[in-house]
Amino acid sequence: MTATTILEFLSFLSAELAGRDMPPPWPPDAFGLAAALLMESGAYLSVVSKWPNSGIAQDGFLEGLPEEWCGRIADIGSAWRQSWDRGSAPEEIAFWWKVVRSHSNLTLGQISANKSVFCALLQICAAADEACTGVGLVAEDRFGIASEVQLLPNRKTGSTLCKEIDPSKLRVLPKFHTPQTGLSLRSLSHHLALWTSVDATPLWFTVTDPEEPHSLSLLLIPWPTAVTPRQFVPAEPHFGSILNMPKEGFGFFSYHHKADPEALGRLQRIYHAAEELTGRVDGVVLPELAVDEIEYQQIRDWVTGQKSLLIAGVGAPSEGVRPGKNRVAIDVPTARVVEKGKGHRVSAFQNKHHRWRLDRSQIVQYGLGGQLDPSRRWWEHIEVEARRLVFLSLQPWLSICALVCEDLARQEPVARLVRAVGPNLVIALLMDGPQLASRWPARYATVLADDPGSSVLTFTSIGMCEFSRPAGRPPSRTVALWKDALSGAAQEIALPAGADAILLNLVRHMDEEWTADGRSDGGGSGYPALAGVHPVFVREVDKVLSERSRK
Repeated sequence: MTATTILEFLSFLSAELAGRDMPPPWPPDAFGLAAALLMESGAYLSVVSKWPNSGIAQDGFLEGLPEEWCGRIADIGSAWRQSWDRGSAPEEIAFWWKVVRSHSNLTLGQISANKSVFCALLQICAAADEACTGVGLVAEDRFGIASEVQLLPNRKTGSTLCKEIDPSKLRVLPKFHTPQTGLSLRSLSHHLALWTSVDATPLWFTVTDPEEPHSLSLLLIPWPTAVTPRQFVPAEPHFGSILNMPKEGFGFFSYHHKADPEALGRLQRIYHAAEELTGRVDGVVLPELAVDEIEYQQIRDWVTGQKSLLIAGVGAPSEGVRPGKNRVAIDVPTARVVEKGKGHRVSAFQNKHHRWRLDRSQIVQYGLGGQLDPSRRWWEHIEVEARRLVFLSLQPWLSICALVCEDLARQEPVARLVRAVGPNLVIALLMDGPQLASRWPARYATVLADDPGSSVLTFTSIGMCEFSRPAGRPPSRTVALWKDALSGAAQEIALPAGADAILLNLVRHMDEEWTADGRSDGGGSGYPALAGVHPVFVREVDKVLSERSRK
């Protein structure tokens, strides 16, 4: 058994790039190779010992005073951004690549002890990161346009910024938050994220509004308004297609949504009432399993026709051995097609990645003992397909991703991808009880608020809130919970009696973040903050409009 060398590792990632004398001209490719070496070797930890390391240029060091290092790396990155389409990288990058190749027989475990190789790799990463400032946002130069085109999702392979490294080996993605606690490879970049796993595929959509408003208004419609025990039924057959499950201890259940033929009309009234209240609705959010496919299609066409974003939980019950569906639909009314400069609608589905398991305590809490045997553990009978995670870049200060219930709690693999990219806002759609600060969603929201620094909104239906009756506790109407990195404790958001929805006002708070090698982002990190919670009462607004029309 022999240890992996630098050359062997680079050849695995890209035999063509590993065999070249010159570095990749495209910065994300160079970042991918260098960052993967630093991560796999663990050499990135050396940055906390002494940085910048001092030495002569011919050994791979950037000569000069330590306080000049960040500025010089930024200049090299800027020059790289200008030269990539000429098929070359700056001479400093070329020399650092030569240093790495001259030590290609080193094993990965030896990189940390070799200051020349470590410095060369880290400086390639840092310069590539500086060259990619603003990638994933609205394109403003040739490099930005090329990056946006490269990110357009491929139906099979998803999104990546890499041009010459296959996504099955690694991906490089845009990044919005650098963790300010702990130390990992993610601590070394502001603008680029490394993703080396194939069990979760990212899809990136840049839909930035050129008007760049400072705020975002989200309309939370907590459907369904009522849930009954008979909507939870054992799947037929009892064990789905898993024939070797222990018959006494486990089973599958299916949730049957009650279709509402008036769903679109009710949503329209709520939307207009919210507009009357605050003047603008930027997005509509519906919880997990809030609508079926027919309701979704009607709502999607209308909401996007209003130029609003739609994030909706869509489901279908299982039928015999065929599992049901539980997914989030993400629709944006207009997104730029880079090649043609025209607008189109972005529409993407993201499946739930983990099945819900009902145990005895939950069956009792939801009063399901008449439908599901409490002595068994019941798994949600849904499809568990290939894992995909959709990222939306909506503003230069705002990127969003959505999770479905269990995906918030399970740390592998999707949470790792969320932490790598560091979206500014994570929206978790739940079919859960009240969103209290003492319950599990708040714990996992806090994890993402701490690292990478995302703001997190969890949201369930009023039907599930009132369906949940924990022993010794009164019913709660807390349908949502907000947690961000700057505001302290999580904030519970209740739906007042008689209200039909809640309109949230989010504003941007810009703050400065630092990489572990000492580079600042200049205060360019956006932290969505909760600035307003407005209950929406349709009847009251209808009354005002009626009186106004009579006058």
